[in-house]
Amino acid sequence: MAYEDFGTNEGLMVSLDDVKNKVLIYYQDFPQIFSHYGAKFAFHSCGSIHPVIPELLNLDVSILDPVQVSAKGMDIKLLKDRYGDKLTFRGAIDTVELLPRKTKEEVKEKVKYTVDVLGKNGGYIFCSSNNINADTPLENVLAMYEVVLGDKFWEK
Repeated sequence: MAYEDFGTNEGLMVSLDDVKNKVLIYYQDFPQIFSHYGAKFAFHSCGSIHPVIPELLNLDVSILDPVQVSAKGMDIKLLKDRYGDKLTFRGAIDTVELLPRKTKEEVKEKVKYTVDVLGKNGGYIFCSSNNINADTPLENVLAMYEVVLGDKFWEK
């Protein structure tokens, strides 16, 4: 996995031209290296990075990590419709508002929606969009996993 953070909550930190011509050029050989070992090329960048996604696809990135849904333009339905046949999405369970501030029922509803949208026809790795912080109620974390694991979550 390659790690670069291009985005803020509102947009890119640097111009798209700089991302393409001053950063991503260093990753040109990564697809061949990953492929040689039978691995998928995953790329990490937080924030509002939707303008960069076509450039990541040009690099043969297979997995976008994370999908930070709290950032502008990172709508999961739009991303899945536009890139779902080319990318696997990882994350998309909001750690800014949803998990720490919403009710258990709201968490379950949003997680189900997210799994339904991004998981349709495959191409989704379920997890939070970032680290789960100490201000997150445990019941919300458990609710998140209950949605995808159901009764298996509580089996020993």
